[in-house]
Amino acid sequence: CSKMKIIITILLLASVIYRSDAIATMAIDLGSEFMKIAIVKPGVPMEIALNRESQRKTPVVVGMRNDERQIGDPALSMAVKFPQNAFIFIPTLIGQSLNSPAVKLFQERFPYYKLSEDNEGVLTFTTVNNKKLTVEEILAMLLENAQETAQKFADQPIKDAVITVPPYFSQAERLAVLRAADYAGITVLQLMNSNAAVALNFGIFRSKSFNKTAQYYMFYDMGSSSTIATVVSYQVARIREHGMAEEHPQLQVLGVGYDETLGASAFILRLRDHLAKEFNAKKLSKKDITGNARAMAKLFKEAGRVYRVLSANKEVYAQIESVFEDKDFKVKVTREELENICSDLFERVTRPIESALNMAQISMDLIKEVLLMGGGTRNPKVQSALLKATGRTELGKSINTDEAAALGAVYQAAHLSPGFRVKRFVVKDAVLFPLAVDFKTAEDGKEIKRLLFNLGNHYPQRKVMTFNKHTQDFDFSVGYTSLNHLNEFQQKALGDPLLYKFSLKGVAQAIGKYDGQPGASSKGVKAHFRMDDNGIVHLDRAEAQFEILPQAAGSDGEAKKEEGSAFAKIGESLGSLFGSSEADKKADEASGAEKQQAKSKEDSSSKPADKDSTKTNAEPGEKTGDSTAAGNASKASGDKAAQSNNNTNKSESAATPAKPELRRESIEFVVADKTLVHPSDASQQKSRSTIQELRKREEAKRQLEKARNELEAFIFESKDRLSSADYEKCSTESERQGYMEKLSAAQDWYDEQGMDTTQEQFAAKTAELKAMLGDLTLRVREMLERPKAFKLLKDMLNHTRTFWDTMQNMTGDGNVFTQAEYNTLGNLINDTEDWQKARQLEVDGQDLTKEPLVRVEDIRLKMSALEREISYLLGKIKYYVPPTPKPTEQPKQDSDPKKTDADSTSSSSEQQKPPGSAEEQKPQDEGATPPPTIPPPPPPPPQQQPSADEVESGDIDSNSGSSRDESSSQSRGRDDERDHRDDGEDRRSSRGSHDPDDEL
Repeated sequence: CSKMKIIITILLLASVIYRSDAIATMAIDLGSEFMKIAIVKPGVPMEIALNRESQRKTPVVVGMRNDERQIGDPALSMAVKFPQNAFIFIPTLIGQSLNSPAVKLFQERFPYYKLSEDNEGVLTFTTVNNKKLTVEEILAMLLENAQETAQKFADQPIKDAVITVPPYFSQAERLAVLRAADYAGITVLQLMNSNAAVALNFGIFRSKSFNKTAQYYMFYDMGSSSTIATVVSYQVARIREHGMAEEHPQLQVLGVGYDETLGASAFILRLRDHLAKEFNAKKLSKKDITGNARAMAKLFKEAGRVYRVLSANKEVYAQIESVFEDKDFKVKVTREELENICSDLFERVTRPIESALNMAQISMDLIKEVLLMGGGTRNPKVQSALLKATGRTELGKSINTDEAAALGAVYQAAHLSPGFRVKRFVVKDAVLFPLAVDFKTAEDGKEIKRLLFNLGNHYPQRKVMTFNKHTQDFDFSVGYTSLNHLNEFQQKALGDPLLYKFSLKGVAQAIGKYDGQPGASSKGVKAHFRMDDNGIVHLDRAEAQFEILPQAAGSDGEAKKEEGSAFAKIGESLGSLFGSSEADKKADEASGAEKQQAKSKEDSSSKPADKDSTKTNAEPGEKTGDSTAAGNASKASGDKAAQSNNNTNKSESAATPAKPELRRESIEFVVADKTLVHPSDASQQKSRSTIQELRKREEAKRQLEKARNELEAFIFESKDRLSSADYEKCSTESERQGYMEKLSAAQDWYDEQGMDTTQEQFAAKTAELKAMLGDLTLRVREMLERPKAFKLLKDMLNHTRTFWDTMQNMTGDGNVFTQAEYNTLGNLINDTEDWQKARQLEVDGQDLTKEPLVRVEDIRLKMSALEREISYLLGKIKYYVPPTPKPTEQPKQDSDPKKTDADSTSSSSEQQKPPGSAEEQKPQDEGATPPPTIPPPPPPPPQQQPSADEVESGDIDSNSGSSRDESSSQSRGRDDERDHRDDGEDRRSSRGSHDPDDEL
């Protein structure tokens, strides 16, 4: 027992914890004013990444000045000093054209920006220095900064990300975000709607409270630039994946209402204009302050502070130093004044709730809780309006308004990433803008519109549209439709309803392959559409489908068929004598198929006929269905089955119609992108090059600043060190004086350098100074670290010797360690102790201004030798398996007839014979007490005394073992008695060759 405890203790001490290098992933909550970055990696589940300023959120601002860019907080400071060069609210402009209502509203609010379109219709900013940057390039810079923040926080590269976008983003806006992510080198796992991300974050911590009954919640999110109300249902649903059905918690977005121009920034802008009027009213300047961009930027910043303060206080003073023409400005603002100047905005607060309920088609009574999100909901007037509209006495405030979307999105990122496994939580988002297919009929060219994805349809989803009458190449388009649930501004913000135009090529050739072929019938041209996780619609493929029915192969074939039928009838007649015939079975199957087909026919006949001969079917996975083909097949099968039942001979009704063969012919198609923004490949490559150039320039600047700072810091630190006590001990006065002169000269050189000095020059000067002080630094470091190293070596020797003493009980034949290993460790301990004593004497009498005789590295090598030997021995303990006992052999007969049993027993109970003895033991009598042994655990029963030959061969443990089947209780009693003997009693083991020196 004691030996096993020692082994277990050593194994616990030797155990190590290893780190998994799984790939990390991130989520970017892209807001209009701030963005939050969340990461997930091994050991860090769902954590918000801190930026360079150790902030949990980063301003969505990019500044450009003198071909240098600044992002985040540094750019926010630039937005006040140089507002024309600091670009804000970029997500509100992504994917927009110059004539869109969102861009016009932006120009009204911030007239000092120069906006234009390039040759391909991409919205472009122009700086004061005539530097042009597209909106997508600026967004790519923001995403790249988010990636750097995540990588620095995770301490490993990150490429994959889930990016949140508002649910009202159109196809063009979503495509623009994907392009910007591509410019930044980010692989987008999913564009997730921000409201769905918030709902997911809320649901994952409450999944145990959900059941099969749907629970309805409403999330009201008033952010910086928009307001979104979302109705969501939670329930446990049975989901079939990979051929298996499992129950998982599921959230479904049922209704969404939004106002993309109502947010906290709308109130702040009203307050900014109010402050400008107050400044002009005070007649502090003859000029209108609204014409000065820098002054208006200062007022906008102060208005934001005042708005936040008024959320908790009834009044506050707005004050700005040197706001315009060196004039200070101070005015008192009350909450009542804010509510008066924003009265029309407060009236719009509850409209998104009405839209969301109408889309979800449920009443407010079914909503279990209304939860608040976004900084704009902190306004007391907003909360009071929500309480009145929802009929509640309290609003839910259990969500982290700043980080809920980022944490929900990073959970989805972990689910989509192959390096993580998380509990499945199904998210089904809803289509907010219905899509339809427009085409012309083949007969008269009449314009037809067919709904593809309706309002509220969940996605991702696949659908198939069938064109039955088209036999020649034709075109069709996909665009928005049925937008009556949107107001005029929202409809104009979507732009042209036409999104994509598709031209199908090769239709006539595909149909011509089967034209005139016996038994071939066309099932039309099928277009396979898909709305992916990003909310973007795709045409995956187009194909012509045909059904090939089995046809007669000629008179010979008919004769062979009849001959075969005759033999089949004979076989069925014989089979009917012993049971049901094969024809009966087929007839039963045909009857069941007939009933099922008749039911399908009734269902299909109850639906209205499609006048234009086109059908849109939901596509489960990759499977497609054609209701017309199914009806024809059902009718044919029913006629044949009815005719078979009329025959009196059941054997003749065995023939059933063969299943028609379905064949597909792929059809090529050409896509014309008609969205608002569609840059060419060359333009996209140019944007990538722009981002890479800026990245290299920024990295070079960062390295230059780092080299400058390192040189300056090294000079000052070295001067301070030379005057310290440790450096004085290890150097002479003349040495220190020479070092100080060279450091002063380096300081003068540093002060004389201008902006044209390169990073390599600063690094070379730093390396020169480090080389000059290298010897002195080494002596000081050795003087400080050597005593610590000697102490560690001494402690390690003490622990190693303790382990060596423990090895004595586990050394020998059949045991954990061999005698050679035991002696090797002992010699290593002795040699290391002797070396330590000798080196310690040398160090004590050494001159510290000279090169050290003993270095820390020498001590570490000695410690490494001990550690290497101990690791090897611990490994043997970890994988040690006690030898398997062998079956008990019959005892040998004593060759000496004069030796009595009593003598044999007495001799075996005292001690073993030394190795090489020729004497053998007589077999014991029944019931004689066997000699005491200490076998490896679990202890086997006591064994017979081994012979001298066995002792000499050293195989006592392996040859003397036996099973516990016999005399187990008696042997346990003897073991207990042996374990409790006094120290004076003999406890020698018979596990190996006996060493006579042990008795000394």
